[in-house]
Order: sequence, then structure tokens, then C-alpha cells
Amino acid sequence: MAATLTVSVKTVEATLTRVYRKLGLHSRFQLAHAVTPARE
Repeated sequence: MAATLTVSVKTVEATLTRVYRKLGLHSRFQLAHAVTPARE
């Protein structure tokens, strides 16, 4: 992802860490489920 956005890996990791903290999540798996609409 970092290469595609032309930012450093460290920047992506730091941003994800802040997002996890704000949403009360602990992993990318939880983040994916938080932003994916529920299937019926």
C-alpha cells in the first residue's frame, strides 16, 4: 500500500495504529470487518 501511495511503510503503520486506537480495534482483520457492510 505504501508504495502505491508513495508514502513510507512507517507512515502507513502509524496511521493504521491511530485508526485502530480510535475505533477500539486491535488488528487489520477487525478493521476489515468494521468497515465492510454486513451481508444478509
